[in-house]
Amino acid sequence: MPRIVDAQPTHIAQLLAKPLRQPNAKGWISSTGQSIGDSLQQLSALSPGYFRALLNDSGGCICLWGITPFSGWATIWLIAAEEAEPSLKTFADEWPEEVDLMQELHGTLLACTTISDRVSIEWLEAMGFERQEDFSFTDKAEPSAFHTKGGGACVSLPQ
Repeated sequence: MPRIVDAQPTHIAQLLAKPLRQPNAKGWISSTGQSIGDSLQQLSALSPGYFRALLNDSGGCICLWGITPFSGWATIWLIAAEEAEPSLKTFADEWPEEVDLMQELHGTLLACTTISDRVSIEWLEAMGFERQEDFSFTDKAEPSAFHTKGGGACVSLPQ
């Protein structure tokens, strides 16, 4: 049975060695403008205490997620291997308490997905996020959507 642990730097390499969920990976690159590996390294440094890994039955990392705090709000993010998809719903059922605690600490939580990424959208909805308006990071990027939990807007949408 998959299990959740505090993420370690070795988990990033384990995850990147697997085929990633394409809607998740495309949205990640559109929103960050950098490679997944580079942005995960940065997020692991920015998210101490909020960086988690989902491990498969043999102990390999199949998903990383975390919360990156800012002043008065925080972003929640997730990147997963294809093999993690069946486990994400179960995992969403186990994580809402942690998300609620992070909302209490940081106010509004923000997430961004491509609008075609149904698995991530369902994961966010299961944890109480509400979809906001759709947008595109660039003219060539796949349309995306912001999702929030806990109130007001905390960022300006791309124009």
